[in-house]
Amino acid sequence: MIATHLESPCIGICSTVYGDDVCRGCKRHYLEVINWNGYLDAQKKSINLRLESQIEMVASKFIEITHQDRLKSQLDQVALRPPIYNSPLYWGYELLRLKAKEINDLTVFGLRAQPAYEALSANELFTQIDDELYRFTSNSHRPLENLK
Repeated sequence: MIATHLESPCIGICSTVYGDDVCRGCKRHYLEVINWNGYLDAQKKSINLRLESQIEMVASKFIEITHQDRLKSQLDQVALRPPIYNSPLYWGYELLRLKAKEINDLTVFGLRAQPAYEALSANELFTQIDDELYRFTSNSHRPLENLK
């Protein structure tokens, strides 16, 4: 079967080239990064669904969506690429990844930090989420090694 072109979760910050087992950018296992272009749509979709689920689970510990319409509107204003995931928590994570250093008030973006993290800046909040997501991914999933 011929592999297809389902969108990659790659964000252009690959750490697998430096020997990481899990990419610090997209959170895929290094074999998933290497083999992506050879995977079928179903295999790519499986990886994307796993990543979305992990982002939702981890991000929900740190942030909540208070106004989904406001979040979506702000995402449009900062011209983020079309999201490959449908989860508003993913959108919040992605917004923080790209704009945390510029965000002074999360509520403008329809987000709120969970009570335990309210004192953190948006940048500190993103760093905590991303670090937790990397630890979770590194400890919890096995790559789709034999999918070709």
